[in-house]
Amino acid sequence: MALANLLLFFHVDVVVESLTVLLLLLPLLGAGRWAAAVRFGCIYVLLLVGTWASTLDDGGSWLHMLGLLCVGIRMMMPCLIAGIYAFTTTTASQFVCALRRMRIPETIVIPCVVCIRFFPTIHDDYHQIRDAMALRGIAQGTFALLRHPAQSLEYILMPLLMNATGAPRICP
Repeated sequence: MALANLLLFFHVDVVVESLTVLLLLLPLLGAGRWAAAVRFGCIYVLLLVGTWASTLDDGGSWLHMLGLLCVGIRMMMPCLIAGIYAFTTTTASQFVCALRRMRIPETIVIPCVVCIRFFPTIHDDYHQIRDAMALRGIAQGTFALLRHPAQSLEYILMPLLMNATGAPRICP
């Protein structure tokens, strides 16, 4: 994870970045997370193609925006892959034991464990919101939220934020 975070801060060559992504995909494959490894590999290849396509000069600004987006996400991919591997293969108790063995202060251990336990809660809340939306016939389908981004904010992000902050629910 330290290597992935260092790559994020220091601009390295695409070859080094690609080799690091390949190196980080190997533990996912070893852990039996074939689908996640293939998905991340395909996404990374698509981002490389998008970066290459943005270098073609046709005078369109949308191509430069595509390149900016592809490079930004591509630089975060090593961190995402390392994080997914760590979160899917390590339980909270294993993580606490590892941090305590490294003599990390409790003021750092406790917030880290809270974060680890927070992500599954957000995941469950998201699925409950999507089920409720499907029950009401709102934004059905995979790409419905991309077609209507304002509805996505209203119907998904706002309830997630309300649940995450523990704010009281307002019922009409």
